[in-house]
This record gives sequence, structure tokens and C-alpha cells, in this order.
Amino acid sequence: MTQFIGFILTAIICLISVTRAERDAVYFQQSAYLIPPSSPTLLLDPASYSHPFNEYYTHTNTNTNANITDTNSIQQQESELPCQPRQIHLSLGNRQNDTSKTGMHLSFSIPNYISSHPELISCSPDRITIEIQYGIQKHDSVVYTARTTQAHELVDKDNNMGTYSHSYSYAQPSNHDNNDGKININTVPVVRQYDTISPITLERYSSDYLYHTALDGLNGDTDYWYTIQVLKQIDPFDHWQSQPQVVTKARRQLRSSERTGASHVNTDHGGESWRKGIVLSTPTRRIGFRTAPTVTTVLQRRKPVKLAIVGDLGQTYNSTVTMLNILSTMTHNTNASASASVNQPTPSTPVTALLIAGDMSYANSIQPQWDNWFNLMEPIVQHIPMMVAAGNHEIECDAKSHFPFLAYENRFYMPNRIKDATIQPVSDRYWNNTDTWGCATPSQFIGQYDYGNAFYGFEYGWVKTIVLSSYSDTRKGSNQYEWLVEELEGVDREETPWLVIMMHTQFYTTFKAHNDEEETIIMRQAMEELFLHHHVNLVFSGHDHAYMRSKPMFEGGVVENGRAPIYMIVGEGGNREKHVKHYLNKDQEEWVAMRDKSVYGFGTLEVVNATSAQWIWNMGEKYYGFQDEVWIHNQYL
Repeated sequence: MTQFIGFILTAIICLISVTRAERDAVYFQQSAYLIPPSSPTLLLDPASYSHPFNEYYTHTNTNTNANITDTNSIQQQESELPCQPRQIHLSLGNRQNDTSKTGMHLSFSIPNYISSHPELISCSPDRITIEIQYGIQKHDSVVYTARTTQAHELVDKDNNMGTYSHSYSYAQPSNHDNNDGKININTVPVVRQYDTISPITLERYSSDYLYHTALDGLNGDTDYWYTIQVLKQIDPFDHWQSQPQVVTKARRQLRSSERTGASHVNTDHGGESWRKGIVLSTPTRRIGFRTAPTVTTVLQRRKPVKLAIVGDLGQTYNSTVTMLNILSTMTHNTNASASASVNQPTPSTPVTALLIAGDMSYANSIQPQWDNWFNLMEPIVQHIPMMVAAGNHEIECDAKSHFPFLAYENRFYMPNRIKDATIQPVSDRYWNNTDTWGCATPSQFIGQYDYGNAFYGFEYGWVKTIVLSSYSDTRKGSNQYEWLVEELEGVDREETPWLVIMMHTQFYTTFKAHNDEEETIIMRQAMEELFLHHHVNLVFSGHDHAYMRSKPMFEGGVVENGRAPIYMIVGEGGNREKHVKHYLNKDQEEWVAMRDKSVYGFGTLEVVNATSAQWIWNMGEKYYGFQDEVWIHNQYL
């Protein structure tokens, strides 16, 4: 009998192991992160885009709300392609003095060590040089090159924020006349690294080196390309060179002239000889992007602009369905392209910017999940700028210092920053929170976080967007409030006739999940009147994992003449917390124009001209008979 029971238990264990192996095989097949193929332009064809991103939609994942990750596949690539730029993403650049010009921020990470051989290969900024080339997408385009010099020592360690600042300079390129003017590279790249201890697992995490580079003086509404190359100095005492037997496969790949375009270059570092052994760039390919339409280009070309807007995205199977659908909106419909420039929306108008109203990765203080999220997003945001707002899932307090927002502040670099962020430790009220996620993601939170990525504004064609922080001080007299007043007063409605606010929490909701939270009440009491007085058109929020569009609202009621902001909740990106469960009222309130809590998706806002815009809520792969497609007339014209 004992032997029989043992046999049965052994069989059960084997069956469980096989089941887990099959599950993991599908799990990793769905989530394997590979380098996207060459793509010469911004206008992608998702059907031919072979990033495994597309593979998510050919398999059945029984747990559609589980985070998708594959650390093993990433580590394997690190051993083969050390120091590779990854997590590449764009955000809009700073305002330019010349209104016909625009800018773009290019961000990416370089591993701070190679997981397979950390003692052999160093990717620190003092051991490599980053070279960025970019130009206008045409056959005779001029190539502009930005190169970091050999890095200086680490300086200005800020213990409060857990970040490192590095001092760099660019080798200035020659000025080139390209009929469109000159481009000068005169900005210093920002390189950051942060260390944090998770309040959930108490594990220490050290981030990659996070590069943020400004490309200024670009022509507006123009297709550009860029490449990122990593150069490493030849050093006979470098372990990378002295122990080739350990990384033979990697060395063989790196020495392939077809892959790296290996050649010798001479720098200004005291005549030292460097080999342009490109450890990894975007292998011999150019990544395309389109610059923001400026005031000048909008008035000259009268073209519509289309933005994708989503909140609470996460990194589940449902999230990747949303991501792929966003990717599909970045593609021109060539059959309709002839009508792209007229004052009406057409299928040919591609999405050229992405706005996320907070709660991006749902890492919840498990920092490697941030790395995975950027890997998933890279096929989109390496081509179009991503503009973000801080959500409660970005709070992520450090277990030792109690400083919040470290990942959010270091990983992103938003435009028109007033100055570097000022952050203070969270109070004991939040740190001693007994909730499951505690200080990692408190739903109700008011902290001391100003400037940096907390709040900022930008112009994009017909639209002026102001991004606010729901979890900073929003009271009258606060830094954010005073900045908002100044920013609103500076809006020129002749140049940007549409005014949009994006923040995480919602002033109005028809759902129970986050109704009347403390920070939202304080923010609404201080700022709602400003929104009305300065003629804000649309306010986008997340937080509730649902969709809602209100009628024009002020102080809890519908404004009959329509001259008031419309409030939208777009928190249905697909994160692991699923949909909200309950409405506040069974019957839809009179002030609600449309609501739904069953369909994941995102919205597109196509602004056709000063008076008309089209809003479409785009559903995920399942369709429940819900849709929302509406024309919005500028309430104040």
C-alpha cells in the first residue's frame, strides 16, 4: 500500500510539473523580448512587424490579467549583445525660440552590468561612448552626429532621490545647410541611475543607466530617422578583451562587419585610438519618427493631428492587445492618403503621439517590471512621443529613504520642465499603511513632489496640453497651483484653440471604485474654477478602470450652454486589476453622456481644425456592443 501511494504521489507531481512546463512555455513564448526589425519610417505595418508583440494575439492565455515577463530571454540576449541600448522611447522636446522648429527627447537605457558576466563587461558611462545620428528621411539627408565624450567621474550624487548625475559634453558636428536651416547640437545629455529597496519584497534594485538626450532645432511636422550606437574603447587590460574565451560567441558577433560596421575612428580624447566596435546600436537600421506639428506648420498645412490617449495600461495580455491596437493606428491607410491634408478626419491620419493618464507599468515597486514594460512598449514609443502623468502606481516609496516617485522621475523625461524635481519622504501616515500594497501604490495620497515630471505643458499642433500631478500639493498657493495659473494665462488660443488637461484622478465619476477620494476633492475645489475660467475643452483621467464621457460640467451639474469642460475617464488600458465592479447608480446619471466597464481599449482624439475634433473609443479584441464615436465642437468658439 505504501508503495502504491508513493507511486500515485509521484505521478501527480510529474503531471503538475508537465502542466507547469507547458504553461511556462506559452507564457515565455508570448513574452520573449527580441530586438525589433529594421523599420525605415514611422508608418508601420503591424501585420508585417515581427516583434513578438504580435505573437500575443496568436495564443490563448488563460490568465489574461497576469503580468507578462521573461527575464531569462533578456539575460540571454545581454550575454550575446552586451551594452545594448534598450527601452528606447521618445517624448516631446522643449519649446524652441523659433516657432517653426521643434524638438524631441530620445531616451534609452544601457545595462549597468551584464547579468551573465558582471565581472567581465562594464557598460558604465565611463567605459563607453554613445553616438546618436539622425537626419531627415530623404535620400540626400544630412547626417548629424551627437557623441558623448569619455565620461567624467560620477558627480552630484543626490542621496535624497537615489539618483546619480553624470557630466558629459558633445563633440560638435559641422553645421550643414539643408535648405531647411541648420541643426546645432548644444545640449548636454542627462544620464541617471537610481537605487531603491522595494517595500513589498525588501529586495534592492539598481537601475540601468538611463539616458535622456535632447534633439533640438528640428523642422516641424517632418519625418526624421535616428540610430543609437555604442562605442567601447579598446583596452588591453580590459577583461572584456583579455578573456575572450568567456564571451567568444558575443565577440564573434561583435566583430562581424556586417553587423557592426566595424571601423577605426579618432576622437579628441588625447589622440587615443577607439574602435568603432558598435557593441549594439539599432543594428544597421534607422528608426523613424515624425516631429510635432508646430504653429507654423499647422497654419501653413491645415492638417489634422491625431493623439492616442489611454490610462492604467499595465502589461497583461489585455494590455498588449491595447498596445497592438495603438500600434495599428500609427499606420497610414494608403487608399485614403490623398485626402489626408484636407480639414476632415480620414482613416489615413496616423496617430503621432501617445498620452498616458498615469499608472503605466503596474510594477508596484517590483522594479524589473518597469524594464519589462518599456520592452513591451518599445515598438510604439521608439517611433512616437509618449507623454505621461503620475498615477498612484508610480508612487512606489523606497523602503529605506521613504522617497516616492523614483522610477517615474528617473525613467521619463518630459518637456518644458521648470527645474529638477523636489521630492520629500512620505509621511508615516502612508508608510505605516496596512493595505496589501502599502506605500507602493496607495490609492489616496498627497505628497511633496513638485516640478520635474510632476507637472508640465506642451503644444502639439492645434492642441495645448497641460499635465497635472494628482498626488502633489494642489491647494491654492501651492507650487503646482501657482504654476498652473501662469501656464493657463499664457495659452494663446489663436495658436492652440484646443486646451486639454491630463491627470490621473477624476473630478467626476460614475463608478464606485475611487469616488470622492481625498486628493481629488482638494484638487477639484482648488482647480475646477480655473478650468472653466480658462476655457478648458477636455479633461482626461484614469484611476477608474472603466470608460466614461461626461457632458459639459461645472460644480456637479451640466452647463446647458455647453461652455464648460468635458470630463473623460480612459482607465481601461487592460491592467491586472481588471474592470471596476460597480456603478454608483444602476441607472446612468443625467450628466453622463456615455459609460462602460466591460471593454478594454483606448481613445483617439483627432483635431481637425480650430472648431472640430473627433473622439473615438477604440475597443480591444472583444466586442460587447458598446461603442463611442462623437464629434466635439469647440465649446468656446
